[in-house]
Amino acid sequence: MHCSRTWIVGLSLLGSCAVSTIAMADDAVDELKQGYALKQAGNCRDAIPHFVRSFDLDPTPKALLNRSDCEARIGDLVAAQRDAAQGSELARRQGDPRLADFADKQYEAIKVRLPRLTISLADGAPPGTTVLRDGVPIDVGTLDVAVGVNPGTHQIVVTAPGYLERRFDVLVREGARERERVLPGPTIAAERSFAKRPEPPPKAAEPGHNERADWLTYSALGVGAAGLVIGSVLALVSKSTYDHALSSECGVAGGFADPKTCNQSGYNDVQSAQGQATAATVAFVAGAALIGGGAYLYLSAPKGSGRDLSVVGAVGAGSAGLTLRGRW
Repeated sequence: MHCSRTWIVGLSLLGSCAVSTIAMADDAVDELKQGYALKQAGNCRDAIPHFVRSFDLDPTPKALLNRSDCEARIGDLVAAQRDAAQGSELARRQGDPRLADFADKQYEAIKVRLPRLTISLADGAPPGTTVLRDGVPIDVGTLDVAVGVNPGTHQIVVTAPGYLERRFDVLVREGARERERVLPGPTIAAERSFAKRPEPPPKAAEPGHNERADWLTYSALGVGAAGLVIGSVLALVSKSTYDHALSSECGVAGGFADPKTCNQSGYNDVQSAQGQATAATVAFVAGAALIGGGAYLYLSAPKGSGRDLSVVGAVGAGSAGLTLRGRW
């Protein structure tokens, strides 16, 4: 009687396990279907967790290969190649050669896209040098070995006892083969010595240090002053010529000289006087502009440049003008 009861209890437990296994398999299929629907909709990031749960509930090649496909689509080629290889092996163990062949083709397609990065120590690397790629220490055995990495920028950090750390940013594109030789930074002692080195004081500006600016300043002032002098002379000559023409070669009407009554010589003198007056005006305007520009250059020059400049007016009998006095 006792044996019969034990046999009945055993069958009961076996039935419970079978029901549980069937329920897990059904859940795995549901997760696989949800993940596949999301993948078909172009949402691989949300599909991957469903494939992961499906494989955890029931490890099938289909869950692995769908996950690998989604990982490849979002650029995680390292994980995609790993899952494709595992899916191919699992399909062969389960006796599904058709699915194994599909997994092999998927693996090869990812392999073509997967970039490889070789990191090696340059000559002169000190003992104890360590290398990290994206925050993960690199085993010495994998240095000088082309390792599959995802496309994008990878940060390499190199350190050694007594040396400053040095960082490298390496951009790797799909299908590329990149090699990076690395070294740590300078020694800590050398860096401290360089930091303590006093900086030389800035040199004071010496008088006449900008000869081109000085030449422009003095040229503008000199030519401007000459323009004012020439304008003054032309103005005096114009007035004298005009007065002579009206007083000697033109008639007088109502107590004033009348240019309408000028003879040919007087008419020519009046025209000449007008031309001289126009030239005097031009000379005055140009001279004043040059004086203004020169003064601006002079006043905007650095203090203590050793310049000393003054403009002195001079008026005499029948003449007027300006004189520049100073040192520079």
